[in-house]
Amino acid sequence: MQKQWVSCSASLPHDGDPIHFQLCDRNVPMDGTYTSGVFHSRWSDYDVGRVRSWSALNIVAIVAAAARTISAISAELVAQPSIPQEQAS
Repeated sequence: MQKQWVSCSASLPHDGDPIHFQLCDRNVPMDGTYTSGVFHSRWSDYDVGRVRSWSALNIVAIVAAAARTISAISAELVAQPSIPQEQAS
């Protein structure tokens, strides 16, 4: 599914929304949140004037992917034969 990028001049996210955003001088998106006219990333805060566009983060999809990964790892661990305690030492 194609991510929909929104220009900051068209609209802004709601306060507290988890988002991806791209700075005007960069092509790599960052994850963060938006609050009171400021985009917050893990590293810094950026005024609206420095941000070119943003896209909503799909938290449901991220959590579902993490759950599938954990389930797959658990299944692999269960399928592996256990090592008897005498051999483990």
